[in-house]
Amino acid sequence: CGRAERENGGKARMLLRHPSMIPLLAPPVSRYTHWLSLRYLEEFHEYEYMIQASRWNSFAVEICMFGLVFASFIASTDYGLATEFDVFAFLLASIWSMLAISRRFSQHEDPLRSKRMLEWVMGCTIVAGIYLHAAFSPCVTRWDNGAIFTDFTFKYAPMAHALSIMSGIIISHALHFHPVLKFLMVVWGTICTVAQPIFMFGMETELKIIVVATAAAFLTGYAFEAQLRDNFAMQQKSCESLIAQRRADSRLNHVIKGLCGGANGLLLGLKFQLEHNGPIPEASDCLLTQVRGMLDEATEWAHKRQFFMQLEMGEYVSTETSTNLRKAIEDLLGLDGTYEGIDMVKVDSNLLLLVVQEALSNARKYRDRSMPITITSRLVKSNSGAQRLQIKISNANQTGLRALSEDECRQAFKPGVKVNSDNPTSDGLGLDNAAVAISAAKGRVWLSTTKNGRTDYTHFHVDVPVTAPPLGVYQSDGRSEQGSETGELPLEDESKSTSSSIDSTIATLDRVALEAARKEVLSEAQLGQHLAKPLKPASKTRNGAKRRPLVCVGVDDTRMLRKMHTILFELFVGANMERSGSVGATIREIEAFADIALGGRDLELRPTSLPQADVAIIDQNLCNDDDETFLVKGEDIARKLRDMGYTGVICMLTGSNRAEVNRLSELPHIDLAFDKNSDLRIIAEHIHKLCHAEAADN
Repeated sequence: CGRAERENGGKARMLLRHPSMIPLLAPPVSRYTHWLSLRYLEEFHEYEYMIQASRWNSFAVEICMFGLVFASFIASTDYGLATEFDVFAFLLASIWSMLAISRRFSQHEDPLRSKRMLEWVMGCTIVAGIYLHAAFSPCVTRWDNGAIFTDFTFKYAPMAHALSIMSGIIISHALHFHPVLKFLMVVWGTICTVAQPIFMFGMETELKIIVVATAAAFLTGYAFEAQLRDNFAMQQKSCESLIAQRRADSRLNHVIKGLCGGANGLLLGLKFQLEHNGPIPEASDCLLTQVRGMLDEATEWAHKRQFFMQLEMGEYVSTETSTNLRKAIEDLLGLDGTYEGIDMVKVDSNLLLLVVQEALSNARKYRDRSMPITITSRLVKSNSGAQRLQIKISNANQTGLRALSEDECRQAFKPGVKVNSDNPTSDGLGLDNAAVAISAAKGRVWLSTTKNGRTDYTHFHVDVPVTAPPLGVYQSDGRSEQGSETGELPLEDESKSTSSSIDSTIATLDRVALEAARKEVLSEAQLGQHLAKPLKPASKTRNGAKRRPLVCVGVDDTRMLRKMHTILFELFVGANMERSGSVGATIREIEAFADIALGGRDLELRPTSLPQADVAIIDQNLCNDDDETFLVKGEDIARKLRDMGYTGVICMLTGSNRAEVNRLSELPHIDLAFDKNSDLRIIAEHIHKLCHAEAADN
């Protein structure tokens, strides 16, 4: 339900902002038209708005009862305090019961039933209130010297009665009551007037007042309800268009990342073949490297685009994963500086490394190129005892570039603010989005400046929660700093920190979606080694025994990636190509892949009785152009294979971010997980080691 509401893109909030023509209901209608519009879903996917509507139930109930409470006081004052107290107590108890229902609205196992219960309680309360207006209003049966008795209650009681009837009818339409309740609201006022007339103006005149009030309220409520229905129908069409666009965009991202990964693999295969024929000319090797770099950059932007989509939708969920912080930061830093600090740590690496990447982008633009960028990290203990990672990125400013003021350090994280107008702005994530991003990991970022002689320094600080490594952590000089008796790293108390930073901007937004740039985080070889499960010792392999060629099968919905599978099997793994190959061109092939891996079918889907394949390579997201609704997760296929008794190596390939690759590699039914841009030689090496280690055990 929350996702359906987010997919509306917030457009429902723009509906019906103008005040109503009814003065009594103008404030609630103008302020809460979003909630009222979402109530009109009985014919338009009613269940989807339940969670959203429940947020406003309490206040809406109070607004709906206000007119009845007001009219009850007026209509009952003639009978003294006791009667007035009885009416007020009755209405108060009714409001309390409706509020109790509304508070449990979203928790009810059947939200639609709960909604109907709320409507009937409200409707019965309004009907009872209208009857009380008539029952407790005194009957005028005498004249004083030919003139009507001019008591306050006698003068205004019929008007209060008409007001309560109008309120009940309009409320029944505005909140989309059941048709039976609507009909009861329309006729109940007239019935109560005939059964318990006030006779202030006479039966005929009083009935005219009630009938006119009923007709006016009915027409107004009907027009209001029709307008809300039309508006919601338009909103639903817009939402359906947005959802279709989102689905197409997701498919486009999948295709782009898959094709780029496949093209990268094909280029590696080409390079491998060229190397067998002799040394590759330097110009050709440089050209291949540039083409692969362009493919990596295209994949990078596809990841960033996906991040911005998730940022708008609020779908990002922060997840801590084990990260080799030293290698990741040194890969980002390159030859531009030095890193000192923590090696291994468990942190949300997607957010952290992309924020560090943005900070480095700014540091490279504004730094003195004769002086290196320095990055330091340390673990600190917050006042609550939680462990946090603090990273500081420092650079010397360019000559002539003044230091930022405290106010500019604060303003730097606000959208659309340029703290150095004489320099180009960042072409990356942006400091404002960096602050929003790091907040998703419950962290914060800030800027500070210092001065050393004539040189100004700018410091970018990052503070995120982490889980400390269980063993010693190697420092920059190669030493292993051991922890306490429990094996944890000694932590510095945050309250004793002497940092001179300006703690100015604390990211408070909690809607973020951030996809990391894998190629800039780890090299291909490091990526493959990092995300593969630990290999069994090579000494367990059969020493000197002749190894038979492996049988490898793969499944992918993209033709180029199936070709990449073939190159991987033939050139790098050296598989038995009579049985090895890749399928996935049709839905039938995807659904039959489990039987192919188990030996029950061949690559042409013919029934066979062959041994299991040694290796199964599976794409994580399997779609089909013939059926846009078809989507199969590769991890589900892997789980199905294990349940059916498959004992070979299962290797997952995905175009998602590094955290997703990490998650897949940790699943018990998956042996290996790689990014589609990974070096095919690294994938083949891990497949060989794992297969031969298992063969030695057997």
